Amino acid sequence: MSRGAAETKHISFSTIISADMVVIADRRMLMQVLLNLLSNAIKFTPDYGKVSLMMSQQPDGRPVVTVKDSGAGMREADIALATSPFEVSDSLVARSHEGAALQLALVNKFIELHDGQLQIDSKRGAGTSITVKLPPIKQAPKNKRRKPVDVSAAAYSGC
Repeated sequence: MSRGAAETKHISFSTIISADMVVIADRRMLMQVLLNLLSNAIKFTPDYGKVSLMMSQQPDGRPVVTVKDSGAGMREADIALATSPFEVSDSLVARSHEGAALQLALVNKFIELHDGQLQIDSKRGAGTSITVKLPPIKQAPKNKRRKPVDVSAAAYSGC
């Protein structure tokens, strides 16, 4: 879905996934996080822009996912609003793309449920970088539903 939208806008889409990547997470939530982040990146990136997905395992075992774009970016004040489910930004960007704020609020909630962290670095006119940090594998929450998730390049070929 996201790849098709990127192709339509002639967006350069790159993926870098560490070969030793292991994630313990709810598969559906993690896939929804990736879909929301990628669709927002593509939505806010102009034609012929760039979007990248990077996934790596830090030495301490912490899985890290970063989605970067060369899009419109956000004002500092809009970043906090974007991750709150009941707040609405007055910016023209938010009004022109309904649902984007709700998508980031869901991402934030899903990551919190996994005891992870969401970091947003953005500047108006210079794009956005959103990083998701999950707990190290050795500290992952003990939940029977959370099993290793396949994060190989093949797993995201349809994104």
